[in-house]
Amino acid sequence: MNRKFIISQILIAVTVVVTFLAYKEYSQPKTEEKASLNDTNKKYDDLGEVYLGKNLPEMVHDIHSLNEEFFNELDTDSLQGPLFMIRFAEVHCSSCMIRDINLLKDYIPKKSWDNILMIASYDNEDYFKLFARMHDLENQNIYRVDSHFLDVDKQLKDAPYYMILDEDLEIKEFFISSKFSDKRTEVFFENLFNTYKI
Repeated sequence: MNRKFIISQILIAVTVVVTFLAYKEYSQPKTEEKASLNDTNKKYDDLGEVYLGKNLPEMVHDIHSLNEEFFNELDTDSLQGPLFMIRFAEVHCSSCMIRDINLLKDYIPKKSWDNILMIASYDNEDYFKLFARMHDLENQNIYRVDSHFLDVDKQLKDAPYYMILDEDLEIKEFFISSKFSDKRTEVFFENLFNTYKI
């Protein structure tokens, strides 16, 4: 058998083995990464539990003119069922916001957006309007609020969060989204819309 042929076959075999091992190494999340992700999710879950049962207006961190305007315009008397409140901010992870907005649109029929309330923090009002227009949210209940709307905003620099509020604005559910775990957010939305008739 030709010596060059044997060498080429050995090189091919070595390349295949190295490629397979490299793929296996980099395609699987490392144990440390999994532990870090679990720690982040637990931190978010623990933080969310702090707000359960509390009244939203009492949790507002800063009496900013934008926040006062939001509460003045909020009409809870016309609510039919629970209110789903979504919190976005200019500094939040943009891929999270896009993913979560698309998930919302998948779950919520257009006629059901009456009980969906979105609040967003943008320093510049034009950027806020651009955000609403880019995501086709201009005709929905979307308000601009201060960047430190709730105390939790000081701790969450890059994560959107969601609340279910009853007619007295008591927080029944509080969920913090994570850019590292799409499945966790999908499961939350699925459970949410199966539990509450929004």
